[in-house]
Amino acid sequence: MDGRGRGGRGGRGRGRAGGRGRGAGDDQEPEAIPPSWPVYFPRLRFAEDDRRAELVAVLARFFSSEIGFELIKGVRTHHLRDVLVALDFTQLKARADIPDLFAALELAPPEAMLCLRAAIHEVVFNSPVGRRELPHMQIPAPAVKLCRPPVVDVHLVNHPEARVTFRDLRSTLAGKIVTLRGQAVRVSPASYLAKTLQFTCDRCDTPQTFYFTNGLYDEPESCAAPGCRSKKFTPDRDSVKCADWQRIKLQELIEDVMEDDDYDGRGQARFADIEAEGTLVNKCAPGDEITVVGIVEMRNVEQKGSALERERAASQFELVVNALSVTRQRAGDDVNRQPLSKEAEEAFRRGLPNLAAEDAHFGREPAMSPADLEFIVRFTEECDGEQFKQLVHSLCPVIYGQELVKAGIVLALFGGVSKKFEDDGWIPTRGSINCLVVGDPGMGKSQMLTAASKVANKGMYCCGGSGVSVAGLTAAVIKDPTTGQFTYEAGALVRSHGGVCCVDEFDKMQSEHDAFLETMEQQEVSIAKAGIVCTLPARASIIAAANPNGGQYNRSLNITDNLNMSPALLSRFDLIFILVDDADATLDEHRARHVLAPHGVGGVAQLKQAQQQLLAHLMRKYITYARAYCFPMLSEEAGKILQDYYVEIRARCAAGADSVPITPRQMEALIRLAEARAKVELRETVTAEDAHDAVEIMKEGMRDVLKPGGTLRGKGGKLKKSGKAKMFIDAMKRKAQDKDSAYFTTGELYALVDDLQLQIPDVDAFIDNLNMAGEILKSGRLWKVA
Repeated sequence: MDGRGRGGRGGRGRGRAGGRGRGAGDDQEPEAIPPSWPVYFPRLRFAEDDRRAELVAVLARFFSSEIGFELIKGVRTHHLRDVLVALDFTQLKARADIPDLFAALELAPPEAMLCLRAAIHEVVFNSPVGRRELPHMQIPAPAVKLCRPPVVDVHLVNHPEARVTFRDLRSTLAGKIVTLRGQAVRVSPASYLAKTLQFTCDRCDTPQTFYFTNGLYDEPESCAAPGCRSKKFTPDRDSVKCADWQRIKLQELIEDVMEDDDYDGRGQARFADIEAEGTLVNKCAPGDEITVVGIVEMRNVEQKGSALERERAASQFELVVNALSVTRQRAGDDVNRQPLSKEAEEAFRRGLPNLAAEDAHFGREPAMSPADLEFIVRFTEECDGEQFKQLVHSLCPVIYGQELVKAGIVLALFGGVSKKFEDDGWIPTRGSINCLVVGDPGMGKSQMLTAASKVANKGMYCCGGSGVSVAGLTAAVIKDPTTGQFTYEAGALVRSHGGVCCVDEFDKMQSEHDAFLETMEQQEVSIAKAGIVCTLPARASIIAAANPNGGQYNRSLNITDNLNMSPALLSRFDLIFILVDDADATLDEHRARHVLAPHGVGGVAQLKQAQQQLLAHLMRKYITYARAYCFPMLSEEAGKILQDYYVEIRARCAAGADSVPITPRQMEALIRLAEARAKVELRETVTAEDAHDAVEIMKEGMRDVLKPGGTLRGKGGKLKKSGKAKMFIDAMKRKAQDKDSAYFTTGELYALVDDLQLQIPDVDAFIDNLNMAGEILKSGRLWKVA
């Protein structure tokens, strides 16, 4: 018996009747029984007037027709012996006028699925149309009696009528078909579930086949032979028939939680247990977004422990969704994606993307509705050439200004193009853009990260501190409570695969920084714990926000000392922005008006400006489309511009100018930024304007990072003097020669800073930094040049 048959779940109690009754073919002519009947209904006697037999006959006639055969002609072999076919419920309902089928799917889904499988089995293996159209599926005549009959498994997909939310998953849905969409956070190792076992009576040696319910081992209550009252049996272990089995822990998507009508900002994502059997095993991995169509069942809670605990658990039940299909969603994953098909490309150039052709090419469901496509076309036409400006203006409008930081975050949301070259020894290059925002408190960093996670095609937000661990970021190895085997549960970075992971308070999680090194460059998470050695994909953009040490950014120190981060980690960020809260009368006045505008105190200008902003869910649709269907190629002109800028900053670094070490990672970052800039306007080629914008954004971001006033450590930890530090040391040397003394008081150092007009806000920290770097030495209360 196949694992997906659920012969023991079709309304026959605990399956004990199967041990007493005789086979379906007893007292009947063999030719009168359809070949598929004993395969899918082994415990039922065949009768032509049986409702199941009548439904199987009607379905077999429908699938034998030309319009019905189109639905099942994609049948294929799975693992050499099992046969599966994906059956689209929407198309089935539109083409098949069989009220009994849809009534059975509504009232008795397990029984209806068995009838569907039996009918498709008859059409594929025992009908003229199946032998003619599917010759590769037929079993040779000499092998028919040597091997077991093939078993057809039906994956029921695209059932929008049964769509329910995790909140609505209640006991009233037991026995009904539901459609759930969520993210797999834990997938247990594949195990084997016992379905049938043959027992032999110890008194009369009468064999009988016993069917297990939900894989739980049990024995027959009485012998099947007439007149025998024995209750002792010997199991024949070699006759056991098993099915592959797996349990999936499904979590509700964050966007579904926020779209809940009762969401008040404190909603918590709910979970559901999914059981997959047979050909549905290993269809997904932790971190995948999946859509599950299945039957809701109620199971007793298994409790181990004392007798009192087991007695309490006897009255407790849990809801489990027995999967009929598991479909992975890949709308947000742009890794190794090929260009659009010719049909989709022609439709795109006409102004309306043809997602149906593209989705058919990749074998996935469309993620866009006609209204979404209409908005994308209208937005592209109305904001022709101004899409980037509109998106930057619409990201986190509650924060005034910070256009440069918002522009960098928008480019990180779109991302570049991932490339994988299999020839000539090339290695894959990442397309995700990592961004770091460093600044004083109150600059709006957290709000911008929260807004980015809401408009991202697949966003995850987490805040650093005591509530974050390495296992929570990467993956946790746990012991599965059902099977007792060790498995892993996906963390934030793995669950952000194909999207964006926003990490706030990045400086508060210094012990977890090593977990980001592999993910930010190799785009994967490696696990080697408890005998589990595997690599999980984590191709996600990381947008982090951090506060400097001491609460405020110290301009006399470099960014490494301000954050206590390793250079290896900082080099993996494509963009680094530094926000300093300087007093500016004009800027402060505009910020005050912006804050007062929602309270009706700043005039109507701010309110009109707010009305022109793009809504968050519309931004998410536009970003999702661009990441999934737009893959711009770098032009020669754009490449020359990026190359010239890289050579320029590389020469400055080699000449000992005031700059951090420049590596080829900066060149790759420039390419990704230019590709993301072209994605914003859905272009297929990166133009010179895109390259100029990428150069300007990186130049503006690096300007604050490389601003003179501190010391920067180069390769090997050797200290490199910045402009102000070099001027100060040279002035000390000249002053020492003039007064014939190498010693200076603290007051003389203050006077020297004023004479040079260095404009250092914290002179004490500047002097201490030079002392720690070994440029000046302290002797008692005096200072001298090293």
